Parts: sequence; structure tokens; C-alpha cells
Amino acid sequence: MPTSTADPWQCALANVTKYFDVITPTGAFSDALVSYGSVLIEPCVATATGIDELDCTVSNSEDWCGFSTTAPPAMASSYESYASAAADFWRSNSASVFSVSSDCPNWWGRPDVNQHLWLSQFITHAGCYIAAHPSTSADAPSSKRTGFSSATGSGSVGSSTTDSISPGASTAANRGGPTSGAARLRLHLFRYALRGLAW
Repeated sequence: MPTSTADPWQCALANVTKYFDVITPTGAFSDALVSYGSVLIEPCVATATGIDELDCTVSNSEDWCGFSTTAPPAMASSYESYASAAADFWRSNSASVFSVSSDCPNWWGRPDVNQHLWLSQFITHAGCYIAAHPSTSADAPSSKRTGFSSATGSGSVGSSTTDSISPGASTAANRGGPTSGAARLRLHLFRYALRGLAW
């Protein structure tokens, strides 16, 4: 959500929209992810009543990593391509995502809810892929900085967060997203429509 404090003028030059131009699942691959997400949130859905069901989301990002081993064989290639692209994106852009989302909250909040959620989804699967394929090349992120971490996503840029994924949603991806009123309801409805794809 945009703040009452103006962003530094340099934020106008940051080209925030490029970080939200990510690959989104389509067709049978999208259906497979939705189906998997439905399984993940089923325990919550089974006990939720009324509108509370809208709050049923995948609370732990790492739960999504199981998709690579439980997905239908026909989806293996699609997921490999998607997750690999996500990992490449995150290795190249993680530092700037943390920096821009922290330093330019108003500009970061301009993309709509769906764009924030798809970016968060993309980053989560990047974490799954990076954790499963530790980098070994000299110019790649060190293994201790890949995969998931317990970072809170404060927005500071440093070696401990550069290539890590915060559990749950990516805080950097969601920073600036709507958190109350009609915008919050829209967020929940989008989550429900994807049956757990968003969190």
C-alpha cells in the first residue's frame, strides 16, 4: 500500500514494472498447480466456515516444493522450465527487488494485486528450484545463501538475503500490496479463485 511519505526522486528512474513482468502458468500446468494448492489448503478448508475459508492459504512457501515430485509426469517439463526461469530471475534481481521495495514503497505498490501475487509465486518457486539445484559455479550465489531462509524481509540488501526466500509470501514481493478494506477482500477473493496458488 502506498505510504504518506514521498519516495526519493530517484525511484522514478527505477523501472519497477520490469520486476512484475514474470512468467505465469497457463493451461494444464496452471490447472495442475491449482490442484496441488487445493490439496495443501484442504485441512484449513475442511474446518473453516463461511467467509473464513477465504483465509485458507499456503502458509509455508516450502510446501510448494513438493510439486516437483508429486506433479503428473506430463507436467515435469513445464515445471522445470518455469522454476528454472524463476531461479534465473531471482539470482539476477533479488538484490534490486529488496532494495527497490524497501526504498521506493509507493512506486513498488503501484502494480496491482494480481501482479504482486504472481511475483510472489514466481519467487517462491525460484526458492524451490535453487534449494534443489545448489549452485556450484564460482560466479553463482553460495549455497548458504540459496533456497529458503528465515529472513523477515526487512528490505535491507546484504549477503544474508540476496538469494534467500522468506517463508510464506515473499515479503519484498508483497510489500506495498493492499492490506485492508475492499483491496484486502479482493486479495482474498483472488487467493480463493486460485485455490491456494497465492498466499
